Amino acid sequence: MQSSESVLKNIIRYSGITFGAGFILLSIGSLALLAELLARVGGALLNVPQLIAALVILMVGLVFGIIFGSSAVRSSDLRRPDTVKKVSLSATAFSMMILFSAIALIVLLVSVYSSISFSFFPAGLFAQVICMMVGAILLLVAYRIFAANLTTPKLAPGILAIAAVVLIYIVPAAASQGLLGDVLGSSGTSGLGLQYATSLGLTGEFYMTTAAFMIVAVCAVLYLAPQLRTVKGLHALRIILASAAILFGIALMYSNFMGVSILAPRIGDTVRVVYSMSVTFTAIIVLGVAGIMILVAGIMSIVVSSKALAAQAQAYPRPQTYPAPEVPPPPVYAAPTQRTCPVCGAQNAVAAAYCSNCGTKL
Repeated sequence: MQSSESVLKNIIRYSGITFGAGFILLSIGSLALLAELLARVGGALLNVPQLIAALVILMVGLVFGIIFGSSAVRSSDLRRPDTVKKVSLSATAFSMMILFSAIALIVLLVSVYSSISFSFFPAGLFAQVICMMVGAILLLVAYRIFAANLTTPKLAPGILAIAAVVLIYIVPAAASQGLLGDVLGSSGTSGLGLQYATSLGLTGEFYMTTAAFMIVAVCAVLYLAPQLRTVKGLHALRIILASAAILFGIALMYSNFMGVSILAPRIGDTVRVVYSMSVTFTAIIVLGVAGIMILVAGIMSIVVSSKALAAQAQAYPRPQTYPAPEVPPPPVYAAPTQRTCPVCGAQNAVAAAYCSNCGTKL
């Protein structure tokens, strides 16, 4: 019978495989969708080279998405000795995917702004995309430093990871709510990603994903504390990371299954028009299943770590304290009144110099 730890590792492995497969399908479906659109309307875009460049750059970002998904599949087995190296590849591919997507968005914005007469310049949206680019670079640097200093953890990776999450997720969220209107422009021209999520009812999932990534980044900082690099500390960190996995699993599950519910009534007509949409639809379903598995893995990780902490507490109970024993006073001896002769055994006065019986010198 397998132990709970072994079952948990298997669930994590299958969760990683499912998530990676879903991400690969999503990236391939998006690539096929872009290729199909280019094949159909590419001739009309020849007069707008910036738009073609933006689509090509976005396709490069999607290729990194495929690499990220495949590395997620390969790094899902925690028992392999090269897991850290494969996770490093996942972090690199994820950062490059965000970076190229942001560059494509900037080129697209420049193309649209230069071809259409706007009464305003969307400086806020440009600033947000630049923040995403900087955040992707910081995330890449953070994991590089972390992977190079596994034996001697540094503070820099955690700080850089927190900054990356703020730039990629929190800044757009704050801008869309008008909290950074003076810095990043009015809310009407910023935070389009979050505004679109709000229109689909996915605001809660956006915030849960942001919170999950922030928890992981904070744990990278907490890992520096010597108290948390003990067995108990690592189990405590594992529980915190499991809570992040639960948040991410719920967000992934709800957002993708909600996408299925939106697309399902129209998928038949859509596929007849855009053939590649069927791949994207399948990817959304697979990612929703991955969300369920990640949720189960997070809950089970909390249970296993809690049991391990409880077992360790029972194995090493606190030492009991007992009152100090009473020490009896030292005995009091009376001064001798006679001296015994070592030769004949006769008793003599204490002050006698010789034995009164045999004359032996005392």
